[in-house]
Amino acid sequence: MKKMFVIFSLLSCIISYSQSGYTVLNNDEYDQIKFGDTYFKDIKESNADIKILNDLVLNKASLWKDNKAKKPNAVTIEIYGFEIGEPQRVFNYNSGLMIAFSDDSNNQKFEIGRLETNDINIIGVYLKIGDPISKLNSIEYVIDTGKNKHKFVSIIREDGYCCPISISLDSNNKISDIVYYVIP
Repeated sequence: MKKMFVIFSLLSCIISYSQSGYTVLNNDEYDQIKFGDTYFKDIKESNADIKILNDLVLNKASLWKDNKAKKPNAVTIEIYGFEIGEPQRVFNYNSGLMIAFSDDSNNQKFEIGRLETNDINIIGVYLKIGDPISKLNSIEYVIDTGKNKHKFVSIIREDGYCCPISISLDSNNKISDIVYYVIP
């Protein structure tokens, strides 16, 4: 029994240490994250399908709170790399959302490599570039400081570290960038 307690205590310390610097959301909370009016989970599951993304993003973008686009929303799609076995699709919406998909295994299973946006909804709290991070009162977040005193909040799913949503902060703790990326 004493050995189990020691092992459990050691594992707890390792887990706590490994999560330092990250804001960890459980799977249900993470699945509620939205970019604009679209669930992140749905964007990921779209497999870079143009029709599905149009239904998810284009047709809802006019509902976005701070959509300053002159048109309801428009998209430019770059498709390249198929001829060399590294297919990629990059969707650039005039609302500020950019989603870059790639298929590294060339099996027609596209995954998001990078996503940039002007706004995010985390557990019911809408945030946009320029907002103070203190507005994010639905979760306990961790502000980390990187090289050159760069401040940010890295949000990860409880079961993975490879793919954070990084919210960069300026010197006044206001949001300056919102990016999701895969760490290779």
